[in-house]
Amino acid sequence: MIIAHTSPWGGVLNVTEYLTAPWFALLVGMSLLLAWDRADGRAGLFILGNTARGVILIAVGEWLQRTYGQIDVVLQTLGLLTIVLAPAVVLVGQRWQVWTSVAAVMAVLSPIVMSSGRAWLDGGGWETGWVGHVVELAAAGTHYRVTSFLAIAAAGIAAVPALRAGWGTGRRGVGLTIGLTTAAAAVYVFGKASPWGADAYSGSTPEIVGAILLSLAATVACAWITGALGERRVRAWIGAVVDTGRMAFTACLATSWAWLRVFPTGPLEMILRLPATGLVRAIDRPRL
Repeated sequence: MIIAHTSPWGGVLNVTEYLTAPWFALLVGMSLLLAWDRADGRAGLFILGNTARGVILIAVGEWLQRTYGQIDVVLQTLGLLTIVLAPAVVLVGQRWQVWTSVAAVMAVLSPIVMSSGRAWLDGGGWETGWVGHVVELAAAGTHYRVTSFLAIAAAGIAAVPALRAGWGTGRRGVGLTIGLTTAAAAVYVFGKASPWGADAYSGSTPEIVGAILLSLAATVACAWITGALGERRVRAWIGAVVDTGRMAFTACLATSWAWLRVFPTGPLEMILRLPATGLVRAIDRPRL
């Protein structure tokens, strides 16, 4: 994310544009599944808490969009994705076959829905106010769409059992990282040569599939690094980067490291956790 937002436009570092937003979507899906595993079966609490988190992300994203009009803010789309995914995670759980099917279907369906949504907006849909904005976030956005992100997030959820089984460690982790990266490159090359295209954010099927493979490759690579070095060495050698990842919402390289020496999480991350923690405390409060 930092490289994508700070590197000169047109250089080799622009390849990060293919990974930044899709990796966010993949990690949202994986994180929701991991959070559901720790929710002790409290489906209502889990859905309400993550719905509130999604609303906060949307609100902050809308404020940032009005403040920084020169960039397209992704938080609103990730917030709506969280709201959509939370009940789906409760319903489907860890059934990777279902999530794989969702990823495949949405990778094909999303470009069709995107075209239809844009045609509707251009035909007068923008005049519907907030309804048109929801359609934009859900399916017709210039750069970000829940439909595209849903395919990527579903693929991430489907990959969780494999990562838990150790597929990201040792030689298998290296081979899987290389294989996924090579497959992603092949898909992008195919997409570039096809009528659909494969530019970053384009929302075409090749772009979505390539984003899935590239995001999975990056995730497996991180798992391999952690397994090879051990968590203690990772924190000692690249602790500032890890801490920035833990405070991705607040996101400042220097202050993240200093802040987490004192507090358990970032200030904006604390706000995101308030709905869920507040609901837990209210439910678990002893009654006289």
